[in-house]
Amino acid sequence: MVNIAASRITDESDAVDEKMFIVDLGPGADLDLISAMPSRAERREALRASYQQIKHPALETIDRYASDGIRVVDLLEDSPHFLIAGPVPALKKMVEEQSEFFDGANISLIPNDPMGFASAGE
Repeated sequence: MVNIAASRITDESDAVDEKMFIVDLGPGADLDLISAMPSRAERREALRASYQQIKHPALETIDRYASDGIRVVDLLEDSPHFLIAGPVPALKKMVEEQSEFFDGANISLIPNDPMGFASAGE
């Protein structure tokens, strides 16, 4: 789902602006199963593997827009999130063309911009 603030930022930005967003993939991991693992190292590795698995389709989708200037800024390895950045027109194009992907129940596109969060409630 595209966050209200993300929509507002892309709608109100100039075509030359570049914005950064957090792609939030939800929990993604079976936390009950992972928490039952006996060692901390096993739990950490299982969690990391789960995050890599849920990120893979999202990264493939975003990679299709690399020629438009969208790029992964940080994979945030130990979380179900990663950062992307790109020109506003390319971000709009990606969200419009991949609406089924971004309207998924577990995927959110959130502005990595404190002002974007503040304006979401206006």
